[in-house]
Amino acid sequence: MRDILTVLAGLLILVLVAALAVPPFIDWRDHREFVDAAISRAAGIEARTEGAIHVRLLPSPRLRLERLRLGSPAPDAPSLDGHFVRAEIALPPLLHGEVRFLASRVGRLEVKLPTGAGGDWRVPRALLSDEMLRREWVFESLSVLQLFVTTLDPKTGRTDQA
Repeated sequence: MRDILTVLAGLLILVLVAALAVPPFIDWRDHREFVDAAISRAAGIEARTEGAIHVRLLPSPRLRLERLRLGSPAPDAPSLDGHFVRAEIALPPLLHGEVRFLASRVGRLEVKLPTGAGGDWRVPRALLSDEMLRREWVFESLSVLQLFVTTLDPKTGRTDQA
């Protein structure tokens, strides 16, 4: 019994060392589709990354992206475009299926919102679905250095930015 426990402990140590040492040597740009799909599943909306991707698994998962786009690329659809995104996720809640962001930072964030005929903002139906309303997003520390809100009238092409 003692030998079995020693082997299991050795295997666990090997797995933890691999999770700590291997990610920095992986070129995550080669696995962009996997990263985009994982972010899309977690966010419940289409996600695309551009540029450098850095992933760290231990001691707490951390993701750094040069650029992250959430939402449809269509000009008349709402979207979120973040540059220099860094997010650190708490590991214990993640093991229970919950996502808690410990420290998140975005260098430049642009929120694009199409407007209706009267200037009203169009909220995507996906954001109002039961599934999205049940999701819980916890940000313990969120920093956005530059925030832009851009409204676009698809009929006239007029844009306003704050």
